[in-house]
Amino acid sequence: MQPETKFKTKVLNKLKSLDKTFVIKVQQKTICGTPDIIICCNGLFVAWELKVKDNKASPLQQYNLNCITNAGGISVS
Repeated sequence: MQPETKFKTKVLNKLKSLDKTFVIKVQQKTICGTPDIIICCNGLFVAWELKVKDNKASPLQQYNLNCITNAGGISVS
């Protein structure tokens, strides 16, 4: 299992254990740049692009995260 996959699994398990939290792991094979995890927690919309070590969001991923922020959501990379 790749380091980023291990990290995603750990994060998803923790998020799913929280009260008042909806979590979905996004797997878009045909749409590039979609955040890894979509979360709704206590009425807040959060998009999370998970990265490990020195990896950074691609320009398209960062663009989508910025669009989410501009729409009033919270985006994290």
